[in-house]
Amino acid sequence: VSLNHAIRRHLPRVRPYFAFMGNVGLFMAVFLNVGTASPLLRPLSLQKIAYAVLIILSVNVANFLLGNLMGRLAGLTRDHQVTCEFSSGMRSNGTALVVGLASFPGSPLVTVPAAIYIIFQHLLAGIVKARLTARFGEGEDADAVAAGAATAAATTARAA
Repeated sequence: VSLNHAIRRHLPRVRPYFAFMGNVGLFMAVFLNVGTASPLLRPLSLQKIAYAVLIILSVNVANFLLGNLMGRLAGLTRDHQVTCEFSSGMRSNGTALVVGLASFPGSPLVTVPAAIYIIFQHLLAGIVKARLTARFGEGEDADAVAAGAATAAATTARAA
């Protein structure tokens, strides 16, 4: 928040660099954690991989939808609804990667679902942010929503 206030007028110029570095960090976290599983994915059929991706994507979408529904049903304010939706949809899957590898050191395939989830949760967070901006409008509150999404994404990437 302090950094946001300090560089607010320069933010449009530096924002693309922060976005790029965040994407690079996410890619490296997933690549380094799942690289050991890639040779084990080759023998799997494309159908099995597609089913795994579909199941993981469904769980991810369900988490965001449940967060949205709970925020609305609880009658929360707009800011709290946004917080509820993002905190429900964004998970610390870096922990899942580490615990999976520590629990099953001979089976690096356990990292694959968490890595797929990490990728989709960031894509879905971007969609949710765009939907929320369209619903609630632009402005400082919308910037707070974007900052909350970026903070959740950065926390997840660091955990990975």
